[in-house]
Amino acid sequence: MTNNKFKQWLQTAPPSSDIDRWMDTILRIGIEYLNLEAGIISRVNNRDYIILQAVSILGKIASPGKHFELSNTYCEAVARQHKTITYIQVGNIPEMRLHPVYQTMHLESYIGSPIKGDDGGVIGTISFTSHNARAMNFSKDEIEFIEIIAKRLAEEFNQIPD
Repeated sequence: MTNNKFKQWLQTAPPSSDIDRWMDTILRIGIEYLNLEAGIISRVNNRDYIILQAVSILGKIASPGKHFELSNTYCEAVARQHKTITYIQVGNIPEMRLHPVYQTMHLESYIGSPIKGDDGGVIGTISFTSHNARAMNFSKDEIEFIEIIAKRLAEEFNQIPD
């Protein structure tokens, strides 16, 4: 699916009452498009990282509703910097080798984007990861792809009362 076709689908495909299924579909499309192994949509509440939906081609990675300390996730950088973050080979970044995610899961490739609230603060993240390092940086189209999803998720999340 090209970015233009995906944008059109994303804008016209309402989650209706089954937002979980809609998020699952988004993650599956992202995994295929980015050629990565897993995708997660999360909510961020202060330092709490809550998984809303997770999909992996390797089997179950984490259950919706599971909580983590934000600092124990790669998404912490996304939430702190309020922007899309990418890593193509975490093991080649000395300061990242001690990160809890790398220590426990050895995830090498990562792309994550913030889901922003109406006030501009980060209320969640969408991310995709893989145990395999990438040979090249994420392309402009791949970064645009995840940012389009993050904006659409923000629209949905901002309609849901806290």
